[in-house]
Amino acid sequence: MELEIGPSFRKYGESEAYRRVTRQNRGKASIGRDGSLAGYTGGLPFPTDAIDCAGDPEAGSKIVWNFSKAWNGDGAAGRFLFTMWDRGEKIPMYYEGTSRRVMLKDRVEPQYREDAESPGDIFEDEDRLHATGLEITAPARHSFSSGPYRLLTYRYDSADGPLDRSSRDDVWVYVPVLQHSRRWLHKRPEAMSEFTFDDLRSFSGMPPQYDWACLGEKEVLTPFNTKRLAYPYRDDYDFGPYGTSYANDRWELRKAWVIRLEPKEEFAPHHPRQELNRGFLALLERIEGFRLSAKHPEPRAEPSVILRGLPELWIDFDLRRA
Repeated sequence: MELEIGPSFRKYGESEAYRRVTRQNRGKASIGRDGSLAGYTGGLPFPTDAIDCAGDPEAGSKIVWNFSKAWNGDGAAGRFLFTMWDRGEKIPMYYEGTSRRVMLKDRVEPQYREDAESPGDIFEDEDRLHATGLEITAPARHSFSSGPYRLLTYRYDSADGPLDRSSRDDVWVYVPVLQHSRRWLHKRPEAMSEFTFDDLRSFSGMPPQYDWACLGEKEVLTPFNTKRLAYPYRDDYDFGPYGTSYANDRWELRKAWVIRLEPKEEFAPHHPRQELNRGFLALLERIEGFRLSAKHPEPRAEPSVILRGLPELWIDFDLRRA
């Protein structure tokens, strides 16, 4: 095992188009009612050097909006392998597939900024923030035996606004055995599975549904700009007994905000991890016919502390128990 310590506070810059739109829109965005984002049309909403963690009660909201609107190209694309572990033992269940997200509003490319009335929109009168597609291609058994499972999600621009104007995501699921699509009617689309979208990028929710607080700043040594190849390039990378270790890779020292989120009462009937674990057991029983033995007791629900980053700023999400 070889843990490499890389450069401290290395800069990973955004595109020039993103920086240009950030400069043009500096000072236009603000925190609105319910912690919503007002006056935003592209780029980084709030200059990080102007965020006062100690003195500004809106600092937590500004940080999470910067996280949500960080430079991410035209969206995201990739392949994924989702495996399951319980106390160091790999459970014989997995999902493999592809995903693609396309940003439909607030784009920074010059060809999308020409319309002064709706700068950044790909289509005229666009009301969607982004469209996300996911396809599960393996394992090729049970409900997947007659074709891949597919999911399409629309998130609307009203999700950035006050709660009384917000629309929930629209989600459609293609079920192979039925050979047609069904609309998923649940306030958390990921509740159909044993993971949440937050697992993919720390936080993928709607910021106005939470109360945010900035707790301070710190320096974090964390896996960053890793160099050893793993999935999908090779499948022999050793992530340790719990499947999450990067101890054999490159780590860097990063500057971080520490922020806390508390779900507002109407959006938090359960602690997310408690809800997750119950869904996990139900899914194993319903789809896989799998039963937990004495060796696999019910997973414990624990507070989640997750680290993910902007190009130059990391965020520590401290989620309180409900």
